[in-house]
Amino acid sequence: MKFKDLTDVEKDEIYKSIGVKGKNTILANKFGVNIRTIQSWKYKLKKKKGKHNNDEITHDTISDDRRTILKLEKENKALRRAINEAKNDIISSDDVKELIAGVKEIGFIDEVPEWIESGEKTMVPVICLSDIHIGEVVNAGDVGFGDEYNTNICHEYADKVINDFIGICKKNMNYDYEGCVMVLGGDIISGNNMHNMDETNDRTAVQQVVEGVNLIIRSINSLEKAFGKVFVPAVTGNHDRLDGSKYIRTKARTENSLGSMVYYFVQEHFKDNVNVNIVTDKSDELLFSINGHRFNLQHGDTIKGGNGIGGVAVPILRARAKKLTAAVAVDKAFDTLIIGHFHQSIQLKGLIVMNSLKIYDEYSKALGFNYSRPGATSFFVNEFGEINFSTDIIIRKDEQKIKSNQKSIELF
Repeated sequence: MKFKDLTDVEKDEIYKSIGVKGKNTILANKFGVNIRTIQSWKYKLKKKKGKHNNDEITHDTISDDRRTILKLEKENKALRRAINEAKNDIISSDDVKELIAGVKEIGFIDEVPEWIESGEKTMVPVICLSDIHIGEVVNAGDVGFGDEYNTNICHEYADKVINDFIGICKKNMNYDYEGCVMVLGGDIISGNNMHNMDETNDRTAVQQVVEGVNLIIRSINSLEKAFGKVFVPAVTGNHDRLDGSKYIRTKARTENSLGSMVYYFVQEHFKDNVNVNIVTDKSDELLFSINGHRFNLQHGDTIKGGNGIGGVAVPILRARAKKLTAAVAVDKAFDTLIIGHFHQSIQLKGLIVMNSLKIYDEYSKALGFNYSRPGATSFFVNEFGEINFSTDIIIRKDEQKIKSNQKSIELF
């Protein structure tokens, strides 16, 4: 927006804000410009008002017709601004969240099934889906490796890793399973809160929610058919938050996340199915155990660093040590920390970093992260609570994509 496009009423509002603390940020957000632009406008208005005091716009000096025109101009500009915001699908009010999800308290926690913690302990297969980024687009050639990514490819990749995981468990690993675990590590959707995302995404935020629900329901259906029972621990990410802040959200994280809305719809779909348990919490972490092995699941966006020569492992291990110290103090010790966020697979004793289903993108390349093929992280927990047979399910460039014959779920 330029200075010449401002109405007289808007100029008057900016002029009256001179000297008022905190108004620059408010005005910058209102007019969609930066703070320096607001300061420049104030300088122009101050200079103009000084020379032409008689031209100052007040309700006493303008005519009724002029006042009506100014009101209509203001309403028209507000309407256009509202239309532009609607196009971006940035949902930020509790009323809209209640309308879409049907509840004010989106955060929830379901009961962990008995078979996962007690009873007859058997080998438990685990697949981890994290950083799926439904809606994000990476065009072939943008990164330099010839890969591309969009919502349709995302669904194909998800179907493939689920099918490969079932094949590994049923054909390569000859065990009797009571069920399986599908870990959801956050950033299921791309969201519109990151820089340039709203310009390149191929789905709006609401459409991403629907796509995410369909993908997870389809995956759970396949796993239930293969294993009988499915346990789904899930946490939110940083891409699926509602606000556009670049800072980590610490207050009401779950209630302000489109990712938790995805999980809510999935839980509603399976609420009458005793074989499926989806568990999440209002906290940014989730504690659960498999055959006595204690896991702490987080997205990982609170961990900073990783673009140096030491890579991401050093800051992650340092963060794990701090988190474990705090957890022990409140009697919530864990054996293994599971995180996503870093878009690469790392499996060490006491630490599992989940791979991303999205390809190596422009952001990862700009920060100098190690190149990693997209895919899913999987492992097995034996009857003694030990992790073994860890493997990465990798998406190769030249392999045939496996498409699912299941239909999407119509939510709206």
